[in-house]
Amino acid sequence: MHSGARRPPDRGSEAPRWPRPCGARSLRGPRPSSPSPRAVPGRAVPCRAVPGRRAVLPPAHGAAGVVGGPGAAAFFITYENVKSVLPRGSASYLTPVTHMVAASSGEVVACLIRVPSEVVKQRAQVSPSASTFRILSHTLYHEGIQGLYRGYKSTVLREIPFSLVQFPLWEALKDLWSWKQGHVVDSWQSAVCGAFAGGFAAAVTTPLDVAKTRIMLAKAGSATASGNVLAALGGIWRTQGLSGLFAGVVPRMAAISLGGFIFLGTYEKTRELLL
Repeated sequence: MHSGARRPPDRGSEAPRWPRPCGARSLRGPRPSSPSPRAVPGRAVPCRAVPGRRAVLPPAHGAAGVVGGPGAAAFFITYENVKSVLPRGSASYLTPVTHMVAASSGEVVACLIRVPSEVVKQRAQVSPSASTFRILSHTLYHEGIQGLYRGYKSTVLREIPFSLVQFPLWEALKDLWSWKQGHVVDSWQSAVCGAFAGGFAAAVTTPLDVAKTRIMLAKAGSATASGNVLAALGGIWRTQGLSGLFAGVVPRMAAISLGGFIFLGTYEKTRELLL
């Protein structure tokens, strides 16, 4: 081998690298022996895609799904306790206000558990080769505990309007159905009401969800990563318009409607069995 030839790097001595998402810039040159296109300095890393189909990000790894149970428990414990503490007047127009305050309080508490799992989930979706533990440890090492709570404010600002719509509507639909049939709704009927309420709330709060996702995935130290929801919404509006603000509204409505059916129906059935 002559002196000008480049030796291939020793893989055993390489330090572990944070995986690049699709479209990230590469700092490494191409490997001479590789027949397939590799990362070139200054060029984006291409996504692997099947011809005729869009590249789809895989689902998030473990932690994001595991924390859903404690987050939901924190929400409903707070929701029911706040409802029991608030005074119940005879005026029917105060009932939705009670549900709104209780739901908002529940979201503030639940987001303390939900946001870290959401941050890890979002980063796992753009770095599918990294494990949940690696993403978690990388975030804590480089950003500290604040990194896990990046987007907390934007998440709360999304969840509170969502709950302000979903839970009063859910309770109102249950009351209307109970009045129509002359007795309290069954758990499956509560689940149907939850599906309608969740789908409607998902549609009207989609722009806040889009802004929250942009903030969580923004590069650390950037203007978007600062958590300014209005600035994020303004940037999306200027670059993509109304379609950008409502990106993914149909799958979001479908997923949350199904989730509302299962989640609120199960909650109502469990409450019937325990109380």
